[in-house]
Amino acid sequence: MVLACAVLPAAAAGHAYPERPVRVFVGLAPGGGTDSVARVMTQKLSDVSGWYGFAAPAGTPKAVIEPLNTAMNRALPELRERYANLGMDIGGGTAAEFGAHLRSERDKWARVVKISGAKVD
Repeated sequence: MVLACAVLPAAAAGHAYPERPVRVFVGLAPGGGTDSVARVMTQKLSDVSGWYGFAAPAGTPKAVIEPLNTAMNRALPELRERYANLGMDIGGGTAAEFGAHLRSERDKWARVVKISGAKVD
């Protein structure tokens, strides 16, 4: 798969996210197992972010990808303001950079699934 451009939440871009503290309420006694797990998980919330990107089928020629990527990157300044109002940050770049981001996300979540022991039924 050849990738071109990403729209990332402000958290992924390193901005102060969220603007206000997030409170997670656990309806069990403090210091118990569930409380401890909730505390660890909430500290890691900033590692979880969503993203969007544009992709083309594997094997799409660079002669097709590069002009599309250039056009998308040119459109980004106009889109940044619109998406900023939604709490999102747009990050452009090359197809190779987005491909590296996608591989990083795949590897991160593969580790999470493995550690969790989740199985597909």
